[in-house]
Amino acid sequence: MKLKKLLEQSEVLFDANTSEGKCKKRIKNLKKVLKKLGKKSKSLNKERKKETDPAKREKLDDKIALTEAQRIKGIKILKALKKKS
Repeated sequence: MKLKKLLEQSEVLFDANTSEGKCKKRIKNLKKVLKKLGKKSKSLNKERKKETDPAKREKLDDKIALTEAQRIKGIKILKALKKKS
């Protein structure tokens, strides 16, 4: 899955309003997106290690930082949802 699509999915889940019935479903979906973000981050790290061009490495660093920031944000939201339910 492309990084842009993953980020869009995570933003939708992060900004969604929660009600009691939808909370469990939101937690489930959030876990899926967090897992995908983790896999994407690992694959970008592997790609970065193989890359020799400094400009491409810099772009990969930016993507890695973005995915990690989104993942951390999602983990915080997930913990808050678990406490709430």
